[in-house]
Amino acid sequence: MTLNRQPRGQILAIVVVCLLIASLLVPLLVVSMQRESVWTQKQARSTAAFHLAEAGTEKAYLELTISTANWVAVQHGETLADYNLDKSFSDLSGGSYAISITSGPLEQQATIISIGRDSLSREIRTLRVVYQNAAMGDIAIMGVAGVDVSGNNLSVEWGGIVSPNDITPNGQAHPSYWSAGNIVGYDSNGSALPNCDSPNCWWWHSYYKDVPPEPQLDFQFYKSSAQASGIAPCGKAYYQSGNMSGTCQSTNGKPFYIEGDWTKFNGPIVGTVIVMGNMTTPNGSMSGRSVDAPIPQTAWKQYCNDWSYYLSNYNTDATMSGTTQCPGIYNSYRSPSSMSYDIDPVVDGALYIGGDFTGPNGGGNSTLAYGALIVKGHVYLNSNSHVTYYYSSDAANSLQTTQIVLSRVSWQEEVRQWPAGL
Repeated sequence: MTLNRQPRGQILAIVVVCLLIASLLVPLLVVSMQRESVWTQKQARSTAAFHLAEAGTEKAYLELTISTANWVAVQHGETLADYNLDKSFSDLSGGSYAISITSGPLEQQATIISIGRDSLSREIRTLRVVYQNAAMGDIAIMGVAGVDVSGNNLSVEWGGIVSPNDITPNGQAHPSYWSAGNIVGYDSNGSALPNCDSPNCWWWHSYYKDVPPEPQLDFQFYKSSAQASGIAPCGKAYYQSGNMSGTCQSTNGKPFYIEGDWTKFNGPIVGTVIVMGNMTTPNGSMSGRSVDAPIPQTAWKQYCNDWSYYLSNYNTDATMSGTTQCPGIYNSYRSPSSMSYDIDPVVDGALYIGGDFTGPNGGGNSTLAYGALIVKGHVYLNSNSHVTYYYSSDAANSLQTTQIVLSRVSWQEEVRQWPAGL
């Protein structure tokens, strides 16, 4: 018998080929693992630098909100000590960070730049965050105990109506309503979702959990300012320890501070009015003062449910003319700062009422105010006296508060070098 035999050396060749492949792959795997390790470490250091930058933004936020003096200083263009990329903070393990705080880009805004650097590989990450003082941002009327604006001839323009309690609107398709309670006559769902006008939620919002808190005004500031101002042109003192009644004209911008009630309130008045008690206004036409009022650049958001009204009454921006629908209340569009409208407000400034506020109960046409109305009690604007109320962003932004309430406008990462000399 003849046996079939395989050629000698075939197995050896296979082994040699396998060893050759292994000799090529193993170094590649080692290099790959080494590079992966390096990239993992780099990513870890980069993440550490990012967290350091985040810590810097939080530290800057606390610096801005810890004192109203700091916020005011930044708004006036002053530089806070250690917050001009001139100090390296190393209070956290793993690296350090440097911070810049400047005003802008818009009024009542501040820009924070925070640069984080890890201590081992010197990885750098940078964050730019913009905050805005939002004590009364875009709010025309805030009634803490509730708001009743059910008068058929009442109009609130350019700002929203907000309350932690129920709001009774007047049936107009503007402005926007934001309530932590019920929007009377509109919300049939109660606390069950959805709690807004469908499908866009552009008009009313009930049981809204993020209603802003009541601004904490610096009453001592306004009181001492009124006391120092002496006698108003109407012959009455700017500061009253008790009640006050009737008309008082004052257009020099000095604040009024009334410890009690102000009944039959009338003007015209330019400046902040603080009434710790109740305020009532007279029937009939009220005395106003002609003002070419700048339209707030985000006023258009109050008319998303009444777009044709906005376009025909207030819009002078060619880019918006001819649009058939509002861009949406979360759109970043801002109208030109040059847009204005002629009005004749009784009060050109902010109003704070510690009790209830009752508007005119009948009579002629009046523009009640061009400002921001804050009422600790209940707002009653349920008459048929053709009253108009205009929101002023200038009046809202000029409120003196004991604490700063900031909301984040934007957040972005950018590329920067570590500050020289640190």
